[in-house]
Amino acid sequence: MTFARLIGHAAPYRVALGIIALLMLVQTASVLVLPWLGGQLAAGFLAEGTLAEDALDTDLILIGIIVLFGVRSVLAYAVSWKLADTAARIVTDLRQSAYERVQMLPLGYFRARRQGDILSSVVYEPQYLSQFLTMTLPRFVPNGLAVLGALGLMAGIDPLLASLVVGLMPLFYLSVRLIGRGLRPLASRLRDAHADLVSVVDENLSMMPAIKGFTRETREARRHLAIARQVQALEVRQARLQAFLDGVIRFLAVVAMVGILRLLGERVTGDSLSLPEFVSFLLYAAVLTSPFAELSGVWGQTQRARGALTRLQDVLGEPLESASGLPQMTPIVGRIRFQDVHLTYTGRHAALRGANLDIAAGQTVALVGPNGAGKSTLINLLMMFDRPQKGRVMIDDVDIAEVDLQSLRRQIAVLSQTVLLFNTTIRENIAYGGAGENGGASEAEIEQAARRAQAHDFVVGLPEGYDTVIGDRGVRLSGGQAQRIALARALLKDPAILVLDEPTAMFDPEGEDAFIADARAAFADRTVLLITHRPGSLALADRIVTLSDGVVTGDTGGDPLG
Repeated sequence: MTFARLIGHAAPYRVALGIIALLMLVQTASVLVLPWLGGQLAAGFLAEGTLAEDALDTDLILIGIIVLFGVRSVLAYAVSWKLADTAARIVTDLRQSAYERVQMLPLGYFRARRQGDILSSVVYEPQYLSQFLTMTLPRFVPNGLAVLGALGLMAGIDPLLASLVVGLMPLFYLSVRLIGRGLRPLASRLRDAHADLVSVVDENLSMMPAIKGFTRETREARRHLAIARQVQALEVRQARLQAFLDGVIRFLAVVAMVGILRLLGERVTGDSLSLPEFVSFLLYAAVLTSPFAELSGVWGQTQRARGALTRLQDVLGEPLESASGLPQMTPIVGRIRFQDVHLTYTGRHAALRGANLDIAAGQTVALVGPNGAGKSTLINLLMMFDRPQKGRVMIDDVDIAEVDLQSLRRQIAVLSQTVLLFNTTIRENIAYGGAGENGGASEAEIEQAARRAQAHDFVVGLPEGYDTVIGDRGVRLSGGQAQRIALARALLKDPAILVLDEPTAMFDPEGEDAFIADARAAFADRTVLLITHRPGSLALADRIVTLSDGVVTGDTGGDPLG
């Protein structure tokens, strides 16, 4: 991503940024007026004539200085407020763009990356870039005009000394380049360390039952501390380098000021420069120190922004899981065909090696086989979470790779073995499977789905019933209760194709019997794929398909269309 593309993200706020730049230009103009007023004040006090004769002019100048500082204070407030407001808006837009993009990436992207890296791309990188857009870039023009204006006015007073000041500028630039060249790689290392820290915290919070069960609290605390100290060391190193760079620039500025002061003194004693001109020139030289003092900070911020741009581009440049403009999937009848499907995950053996399977619409098919046989891979291909490297997946004689992805997934529901629930109420978790883009369902529909999933009885027994908040990933529910809520959500979707991965794994025998009795009605008029080894659930199946080592090795159902 180039800086031009980054600025494009700020285009919706060009009016606000333009107002900020205008206010800064007015600030710059006020800065350039002050040295002139200083010279005039010196003339009023010290030039020819008496103090009494010039008292009125001097008072006016002092009043002008007070008014000017008052205006600058108002401008500083306006700039600070407008910058904060615009920065907050831009960072929100950048975060939303990154988040929306992340949601549209294939699951393979998430398998290949740590969650901490992804969180950093969505949360921290936009923060750096927003600060660069609102705090750093807007100061380039005012600072540049301040430098040019001060140099021009200095040249009007003494061209030779002004040219000497211009000759010193490359020294400042080279100093910043040489000393600050380590800031960018250091910022990248610090970002990676922050991602490590976020990943450890996120992982440990989700693994807390295991950590406590194996009494590894002390070990994990040490691991966290090691990474936290690495972050600390990098932050201190970055601050030390930035402080050293700031100190060098400020020292060079002081040396230059002293040299200019010495030369100015010689000009005054040689009568080639008046005292008011001396004061104005010196004050204009002081004006130059501020932009040069900021140079080191701007350099560091620019390097951090470049690194953040590169990492954000890794997200925004990733290919989406589905091309736009594909035709909508027509209402599904439910016939499924896997035709000579091959898939090998990176760094692993082949998950599927020419799998062929034909399932008639309305059939309930159980997929059985050892772990790693390819059962879950078939489901991932059906949902387009993965794409076959060879072969095709067909629904109703349509290649699903050639239709709109969301229109396909809206007609399929999957209950995975790992229960995925939101930290909200039971009602909202079930309603998430409702129709429409935003979900939602009536009370009657929610309750009917809960009854079919054998969840209603335990839900109404809770103190807050369907309004019970279940915690992160349903942590406040038992395993069986959480699975029933997830099953109710899947049934509420009323899909043409329903996929159940060990749907009764967490049920007690009585609950499984009740589910099986009710499931026959729930499975009617839809195609159902069951991944299960439980005899009770297998009794629901019209066919039992066995997979082994990535191929179909057994099928009790015969002709799927017969």
